Amino acid sequence: MTTDSETNQVNDRAASNMVDSADHELAIIQDLLDGNYDVLKDESILNLCKKDGSCILTEKFVVCCTDITNPFINDLIQAANEYQNNLDAPKQDVVVRIASRQAIKEVLSKSNNDLLKDISNSAIDLSDEANKQAIGELEQLLYEVREKKVADVHIKATSESTIVYVRTSGGVTRHYDSAREAEYGLRLGGLIFGTYASEGSNGSFLPTEANDTTFSWLIEGKSCRFRASTVPIRNGCKIVIRSLEPFSNEVPTLTDLGFLPAQIKMLMHTINQPSGSLLITGQTGSGKTTTLASLVDAIPENKSVHTLEDPIELILENASQTEINVSGDEDNLGVKIGSFAYFGRRLLRQDIDVGVFGELRDKQSVQVFYHLATTGHLLLGTMHVSSATGVPNMLMNTYGLNPLQAADKDAFTCFMHQKLPDKVCQACCHSHDEHKSILKTELKDALVSGVEARIFSAETRLNRLNYAESIFKGQLEGLRYSNDKGCNQCEFTGKSGKTVLAEILMLDDNVRQFIEDQKTTEMVAYLKSQGFPTVRDHALHCIKLGIIDIHAAARVVGELDNSNATSFNYGELIDEISINTAEVGA
Repeated sequence: MTTDSETNQVNDRAASNMVDSADHELAIIQDLLDGNYDVLKDESILNLCKKDGSCILTEKFVVCCTDITNPFINDLIQAANEYQNNLDAPKQDVVVRIASRQAIKEVLSKSNNDLLKDISNSAIDLSDEANKQAIGELEQLLYEVREKKVADVHIKATSESTIVYVRTSGGVTRHYDSAREAEYGLRLGGLIFGTYASEGSNGSFLPTEANDTTFSWLIEGKSCRFRASTVPIRNGCKIVIRSLEPFSNEVPTLTDLGFLPAQIKMLMHTINQPSGSLLITGQTGSGKTTTLASLVDAIPENKSVHTLEDPIELILENASQTEINVSGDEDNLGVKIGSFAYFGRRLLRQDIDVGVFGELRDKQSVQVFYHLATTGHLLLGTMHVSSATGVPNMLMNTYGLNPLQAADKDAFTCFMHQKLPDKVCQACCHSHDEHKSILKTELKDALVSGVEARIFSAETRLNRLNYAESIFKGQLEGLRYSNDKGCNQCEFTGKSGKTVLAEILMLDDNVRQFIEDQKTTEMVAYLKSQGFPTVRDHALHCIKLGIIDIHAAARVVGELDNSNATSFNYGELIDEISINTAEVGA
């Protein structure tokens, strides 16, 4: 028990330590979570503070309290001194500061893991032992994902743990069932962005700063290239590693990718023109780069082909390939050295027939692309747009082309948009009747559980089958659905590769006039009247043939019933809330 004399001693010590060199008066601390008052990394002391509820001891040996007369302060000072006795460092005086009750409460309400394992704001420098451990861990991880043909690895490192995810055909899932220690992710980050960093990295790894790099790793005797990116997240960082090495050295044909014969004919017609361009659009991971490679591989060998890529993913024997490597410097025209625009301008002096831009991502690259296409060259490129009909608006509103340029017959020949759904494993797939029976059971179980997310998912999946029955009347025997349990042949995923869904817009005179007049809505209506096949139509075709199921199609295309395409039906909501417009005087 603390005596009155000891309490007086604490008060005197606190008063003598509460001195500010500027004006001998310290303001009450209002924020202890701003990084200046991190708690001392000792769990026994932290537990004492939590038990008291009104004090904390910081790493700088500052006692922050709500009341300097609190007898517990003396115990805390004694604990701090005993802690320092075990350190190989000069002993520091313990200082007492007044903090607001709210500031103390905010700190003590956090978990011990959060308070004791805060990720550092300083660069992670690995010791020889940690570096050796990290090498073994990264080698094991990269080998495992390479064996599974996984292109993307997500490493979520926080002060509590590290969780490793991979992106597969089923979405983002855990690679390891259990979480790794917090230091696991930091060791990998220090190794990738520090020891093995190359292009793009600043040579150090700070969990609180964004960074990008590329690196190579020897896997089973083959040097494989990877791209890595890290960004800070709450209480940690997220590292994403992407494999840049193809899982096969063979360039697939357009037929292999899933394009229809008529679509292939349209694309082959386009790439055999002496000038103009083909723009391929789609979201990240939709297979645009692979389609580009297939198209380049189909170009006659007597053509001079030069590609600009970030990064080079497939080796193309009939093309000269330049990898984009942007530096922080600009040339005399204000173009970033090493960018698509920078190398694109130099293609004019390379005597090319065909130029390929791996991605059009800014106004400068689009302007260079346009200039090359209008000076007697054939151009291929990709953009991030959600439809083929959306390309003109993107060119004009985002990338600065005027309507005449966007409609220019010499510059643009064809716009294409593609999606990449999973194919059904034919060895273990379900028939329509089998799948519907499973979904009815799922819905029944979901309703019993009362979990809204489960109920919504089950109802949505069952509604898709009802829609399929309405449009494939008499043809349901050909429909196939992925088996969630899978089999040996599909490695228990229920899926067997991917296939392209595409819409190809050939720019005829009518379409060009709509673009020039900036009448996108009228252009879409015109195309519909002409029977323009969209990715939705391609999806329905593949569903009918049993290549994909309606759920895989919905994941990339959206719900196929187009229930809210023209107007949303609010009838169910109106019925539920029983709106009577007459009663409310509307």
